[in-house]
Amino acid sequence: MSQEIFTFWNGDSLFAIDVSGILSTQAYQHDEKPIPVTGKGLKGALMYREQPTPIFDFAESLGLPSPFEEKEQLINMLEQREKDHIDWIDALENSISQNVKFEKARDPHQCAFGKWLDKYQSRDEELMKLLTKFDEPHKHIHSLASELLMMCQKDNKEKALEILQQEKNDTLSRLLRIFKESRDYLQNSQRQVVMFVTKDGSTPLLGLIINEISDVHQIEKEDIVSMENSSIGSIINADKVGPMVKGYVKKANLECLLLQPERLLEVA
Repeated sequence: MSQEIFTFWNGDSLFAIDVSGILSTQAYQHDEKPIPVTGKGLKGALMYREQPTPIFDFAESLGLPSPFEEKEQLINMLEQREKDHIDWIDALENSISQNVKFEKARDPHQCAFGKWLDKYQSRDEELMKLLTKFDEPHKHIHSLASELLMMCQKDNKEKALEILQQEKNDTLSRLLRIFKESRDYLQNSQRQVVMFVTKDGSTPLLGLIINEISDVHQIEKEDIVSMENSSIGSIINADKVGPMVKGYVKKANLECLLLQPERLLEVA
């Protein structure tokens, strides 16, 4: 017997819920009201279909990394790396004009941003496309140190400063625009959603704040692998997510944990 499942991402981990257990999804407005009880991930309550409904942050309630917080950290990191390159240019200008030793990284792969950029991977294809734009201006900026300092050694200080000013107006400006474009993309991609879950098909049970909707898939009963006799099952059952796990979905191009979100109330 086939069933439809609704999939969503938390970071790089994919989860699924039976579509029959979902009433609706709507943009998260941070408009829940506080209630005099506590629970991990419990944000408060919303009136939904004339029922006071508890609202849980999915990641927080299960002790998982928050994609929202990870994006905020990434935005902050990009702001700092942008400042690093403004400081780098200022240090080079000071070195040329004041004849002091230049101690910043000349190799684009050795600055903090270059080390991060070389290793960073994301399944967000749009973000990865944006990051490829850094390659040419970032490498060119770093190449200026050896080139311009060599000119100074040959008594061409004024020419070196003239070229540096041109590069500040051109290459550095392009680099800063890409930093801003990347941060803006990350900021605008943070669209949290509340998914209202039911146990009986009509009455709201709880709302889950999730960060990224994926898709709806049709699966067969044989696509659900029981966790009871698997080694991963013993690991999951030892964790807080365990009671919520119905099974592991495995079919062509789809692998994820199938959850029973109504059981969140049992472990909150």
